[in-house]
Amino acid sequence: MVCAAVSALTQTAALGLKKVLAIDCRLEVNAETGSMLCLLPSGLAREKWDQAQLILTVFYAGLVDISTNKEYQRYVNLKEVSYRED
Repeated sequence: MVCAAVSALTQTAALGLKKVLAIDCRLEVNAETGSMLCLLPSGLAREKWDQAQLILTVFYAGLVDISTNKEYQRYVNLKEVSYRED
């Protein structure tokens, strides 16, 4: 159940970025490690950037909710890693 919830959140966020906002983002999901990398393209228009941030914020809120749920927290470890491309 937890895995399905995390997968659904991930797929929905990706669909929102790619299909709804038509942003050609770099999205890599590693099922083995349970990690996801999502990079928005440089030079994205401010409106698209703001819309993408809204989708990613909702996605993150869903993950936080799952990871802090008493029944599920032992199965989900949420780790936010800053990424900076120079």
